[in-house]
Amino acid sequence: MEELIKEAGYPSLVSGNSHQARENRSKLSQNIKPSLRLTSLSKKTLVNLIESLNAGSKEIQEITTYLKETYGENSLSNQTTVFDAINSGLESEKRVIIFNFRNITHPQTRINIAGLIMEELFTRNKKQPSKRFLVLEEAHNFAPEKGFGDVSAGKENLSLTFARKIASEGRKFNLGLMVITQRPAQVSKYILSQLNTQVMFRTINASDIDTVSTFVEFAGSDIANILPKLPTGKGIVSGTGVPFPLLVEVV
Repeated sequence: MEELIKEAGYPSLVSGNSHQARENRSKLSQNIKPSLRLTSLSKKTLVNLIESLNAGSKEIQEITTYLKETYGENSLSNQTTVFDAINSGLESEKRVIIFNFRNITHPQTRINIAGLIMEELFTRNKKQPSKRFLVLEEAHNFAPEKGFGDVSAGKENLSLTFARKIASEGRKFNLGLMVITQRPAQVSKYILSQLNTQVMFRTINASDIDTVSTFVEFAGSDIANILPKLPTGKGIVSGTGVPFPLLVEVV
């Protein structure tokens, strides 16, 4: 939020040691938390927060106008709708729930929402273990080994933080994890090391093959020779999910 205010042309409202800047930073930090349970955005919109800042009416108007024109009308007003949709999915009794991020074009927004969902799943299972299985599609976009495009691999990446936590601790609370990617070399090595069953299809990129070889029990040089030659639809399953490595065909 501070970055958006600076981007809109008013860095002095949130930067420096002035009373105004300190008050505004405090107000934002009180209302915006990296938690579905704690953040005020479940009840307030970004417009509400901007209007509550210690700033003149002209500054408020110009900030909101800039952000609406840059990011769209909904970007400042649909927070409560988004939170209602997330909570509806988390509370649903359906066997399969899909959170579709296809229309979220801003990478930081995408990983923040994914991280909030994963944090909530982990917290719920920690308090009351229930059989849940999280599938992270296009995992390199959420849990990268290094910065991938506009996605950070640092501590500010909320989805990476909780994907790591679920990968290492989730099984204790009946919360499983599957990561799906076409680029295993770009997925967090820590997370890959925690996954005990692998399903591998044709892979050509040398760095991806090296990564897969590192984390597959039977691998060695054999996997590097086999993966590039696999026909479409055929793959290898290895790990604790099968008694021995299997060649399978998806039909």
